[in-house]
Amino acid sequence: MLQLLTEMSPERLTELYESLDARAQRALDDPISKALNSRPQTVAKRPLGMRMKALRAHLMRTRDDDLAGELIRAYLLGARKELVTDFLGGVGIEHEDGTVEGDDAPDEAKVASTVETLLSKHAAADVQLYLEVAAMQWPESKSVVAARDAGRSTAS
Repeated sequence: MLQLLTEMSPERLTELYESLDARAQRALDDPISKALNSRPQTVAKRPLGMRMKALRAHLMRTRDDDLAGELIRAYLLGARKELVTDFLGGVGIEHEDGTVEGDDAPDEAKVASTVETLLSKHAAADVQLYLEVAAMQWPESKSVVAARDAGRSTAS
């Protein structure tokens, strides 16, 4: 997940950050403050662009994949939960409000049409981010990996 964040444009990382609830943003104050060599209490007073550069620098320096994963999960299961539930429902995976508990795999025959539906309802960048995560979660799913790869080539 770290690579997904470090390869994002500064604008896209800012978009993710700004869509997080206040609690999730505050949770990032500590790593941002470490990168800025300041106290966590002063982070909110810094310009947003500076905080995002610091967050990216912290992630790259510490290679903190857990933090990157938490940030992406908070974004997808917070601001973009409908996208996640639309995908899971569309491909026949049982979930609890976007969280998958079992070992169900996506119905290969439903992935392409589900992705098409997602693209008609949600921003392409968000769909692609979710497909990147889904391909990590279900690497054996040829249709999920193909959908992810198709989105990558479209974005290039």
